[in-house]
Amino acid sequence: MKYILGIDEAGRGPVVGPMVIAGVLLEKASERKLKRLGVRDSKMLSPARRRELRKKILDEAVEFHCISISPHRIDSRKVSLNELEAQVIAELLKKFRHRIDHIYIDLPDPSAESFINRIKKYIDVKSKITAEHKADLKYPVVGAASIIAKTERDKRIKEYEKKYGKIGSGYPSDPRTIKFLKKNINLPIIRKSWSTTQRLKEKGRQRKIEDWF
Repeated sequence: MKYILGIDEAGRGPVVGPMVIAGVLLEKASERKLKRLGVRDSKMLSPARRRELRKKILDEAVEFHCISISPHRIDSRKVSLNELEAQVIAELLKKFRHRIDHIYIDLPDPSAESFINRIKKYIDVKSKITAEHKADLKYPVVGAASIIAKTERDKRIKEYEKKYGKIGSGYPSDPRTIKFLKKNINLPIIRKSWSTTQRLKEKGRQRKIEDWF
């Protein structure tokens, strides 16, 4: 029996909330079933379809784990976002207790070799690693990880909305998110290091200075 692990993230670009990295371990034979079910990049699926597929993925999964990277950890990092992602993938791999024959990763780095070497700085990996751009479209096991990561992040955003009100998508291009940021820029769920946040803070400071004159 061959065991394959898919790894993908959700929430790399948003200004609100965590980035979630998920790993889904499957028997190789389960990939065909996931493909028939339509498992692919979570961004191509509606929230309802993602939730539906999540249940089916977890029925097939031998093991799965997620790590949520808080806005504070993202803001306080001393390394690039790619390096942080490699660190967290290493943390994620340490959680798996089952044998892994082949790891498939949706590649965030321009170079697969460079990114794999980044991971290997933090963990001794014996398994074969394939890291490719858009791997969530090519490998159902990575599509499965994409869906698990996205539904985990969606849950967090819903929790925030219950507490703070409507957030929108969390992306800087969303007018609803910008409106939320203007009112809640100092909340711990906001990524302070994002240029959008810094720009809005600077505008706020300018406004306060102008109010004195």
